[in-house]
Amino acid sequence: MSEHSYVIVDATGANFRTDINSVLRAIYSNNSGSSEPSTTYAYQWFYNTSDHTLKIRNSANDGWIIVADFVDSASAP
Repeated sequence: MSEHSYVIVDATGANFRTDINSVLRAIYSNNSGSSEPSTTYAYQWFYNTSDHTLKIRNSANDGWIIVADFVDSASAP
C-alpha cells in the first residue's frame, strides 16, 4: 500500500532514488491506503483499504467515482 504526490523533490543520490521508488510503489498499488491521497489528479485510481472500494477521480478532479466494491477474505465476516 502506497500513496505519493507524484511530485519528485529535488534531492541527490539515495534520497532521489527513494522518492522515485515511492512513486513507483504508488503506481503499482493503485494508490492504495486507508484514506484518499492528499494530492489528487483527474482520472487517478485509488483503492481504499478501509471500505474495499476501487475508485477513479473524475475529470474535474473534484470527486471520486466508485468503480467496484470488493470484499476480500481478510475482511469478510
